[in-house]
Amino acid sequence: MGGSGDTVSVATWTPTEWQTLALERDGNTYRLFFNGVQVYTFDWAFTGTPKVGFHTYGRARFDSMRIVELP
Repeated sequence: MGGSGDTVSVATWTPTEWQTLALERDGNTYRLFFNGVQVYTFDWAFTGTPKVGFHTYGRARFDSMRIVELP
């Protein structure tokens, strides 16, 4: 995976409140959003069966997770 270097700092967020995380794919270009703000873009030519994983530092809770195909 090679990042394009297009990153944005997430200035403020409260760890005790719910946050949103989204990943969009358009061909081989992926965009990561945190609370509706695009924070990272990367290109990745993926082959094989896709898998999704989450890694956290410390305690985390996930709710209402879904994977949808966008029109």
